[in-house]
Amino acid sequence: MARVEDDAVEPMRCEGLELREQLLLGERGVDGPQREEAGRMLCVHDPHLASASIVNGFHGHREGSMAVTELPGVELHYTDEGPRDAPALLLVHGWGGEARAWAPVTAVLPPRFRVIGPDLRGHGRSSAPPSGYRPAELAGDLVALMDRLGVDKAVPVGHSMGAQVATALAVQHPARVRALAVIDPAYGADPDEERLFADRLAALRAGGAAAAVRQLGALPSAVRAQLLATPGHVLAKCYEGMYVTADAFGTRRTAEKFLARRVCPALSLHSLPEPAAWESAVPAPPGTRVVTWPGTGHFLHLERPAAFAALLTQWLMESLS
Repeated sequence: MARVEDDAVEPMRCEGLELREQLLLGERGVDGPQREEAGRMLCVHDPHLASASIVNGFHGHREGSMAVTELPGVELHYTDEGPRDAPALLLVHGWGGEARAWAPVTAVLPPRFRVIGPDLRGHGRSSAPPSGYRPAELAGDLVALMDRLGVDKAVPVGHSMGAQVATALAVQHPARVRALAVIDPAYGADPDEERLFADRLAALRAGGAAAAVRQLGALPSAVRAQLLATPGHVLAKCYEGMYVTADAFGTRRTAEKFLARRVCPALSLHSLPEPAAWESAVPAPPGTRVVTWPGTGHFLHLERPAAFAALLTQWLMESLS
C-alpha cells in the first residue's frame, strides 16, 4: 500500500482567468463524485485545453515532426525526441486524444529523457482498423513500437484511458517497464458508475463521436473538433475495452486485482482525494507513491506542466536509483 500525499498547487492563470475556473464541469456546477465520474468514465477534455497558450503549445516546443511505422495490423504515428541512449518515457494520451496534447509537458521535461509520444491506434494520425482497442491490445502496439525503435525498457506515463494502457503494459510486459506513472487513471469505477456502462456504450455504438459530444455537453471548439475527428467505432471499442469486456479492469473490483499484479514502482497522480485514497489501499511495489493535487481538473498535468515534470523527474530519480 502507498500513503496518499496531498500536494497543494497554485492554479495556473491563462488570459486573466484561473484555469480551474474554466473547467467545463465546474462551469456546469458539477463537483466531487459527479466530476470524478464524468472525468473518468467519459475522459472529459477540459475546456482550458482550447486556450491559446495551451493549444498553440501542441504544435511546438520539444515535440518534433511525427514519424510513421507499420506495425502488425496498424499504421502508428509517433514522435521521438531526445538522446537515444537516455531513459525512455512513453507518453500515452487518453480517449479521443493524440500525442501532441503532451506538448506543454514535453516542453519542460529535462533533456535527460528520450520522449516517445505515439498516437494510439485509431487516434490522431494513426490508422483506425476495426479492432484492437482493448487496453491490452493497445499496450501490445506500444511494445511493437518499442521493438521497432530499439527501446528495451521504458517508463510509460498515461493519462485517463492512457493510464489503463500504461498499466496493462506494466502488468503484462513487466520486463519492458522500468516504472509506471498514471494521471487521473480511467480505472476505479464504483458500483453506481458500473450501472451506467451499458447505456453509455449503446449510445456510443449508435451515435459515434456525435454521441460522445452530446454526453459531454458544451465543449470548446478545439476539443469538440478533436472528438468529432475520432472514428466512432474507435471511441466505442475503447470504452468497451476499458469497462465491459471480460478482461476490463475499469471497476474497483477488477482494478484492485489487476493493480496488485504490478511489480514496478508506480506514481499515481489524482485530482480528487477519494479515488486517491482508494488506490493507496491497493497492494503496490516498493517506491510507489499516490499524490493528490487539490483544486485541479482531469487534465491536471496540463494545468501544471512544470510541476508535473518536476514531480515525475524527482520520483524517477528516487525510485530508479
